[in-house]
Amino acid sequence: PKTLLKHYRQSRGWRARLSCVYFAVPYARTNDDAAKLGIEALNDRSRKVRYRACSLLAYSLREDVLPYLRSMLNHDDSITVADVRAAIECIEAKNHHWFMDRGHTGRVKWTVE
Repeated sequence: PKTLLKHYRQSRGWRARLSCVYFAVPYARTNDDAAKLGIEALNDRSRKVRYRACSLLAYSLREDVLPYLRSMLNHDDSITVADVRAAIECIEAKNHHWFMDRGHTGRVKWTVE
């Protein structure tokens, strides 16, 4: 995650930044650098990168990231706001599956390897 964070900060293309966030997800619960990457990526120019940032933070279930997520609730992009709300819901409910199962049906499971 430390290398991914460093590479994210240096990357100019959204695809490279997206990959950094994507590959940091499995470490989100155990590594502070992965959480830092998610927090930084919340403010990315790319909607896709912001989505991955929300998914990383949702998977982390870390309550210390809630203030960063809540600060994004007034973002100009309504899709990003929906992703942020979903991440907040996951953390508050301690259920990362809800990020993918936004209707809370219980039929969608999110497995991270």
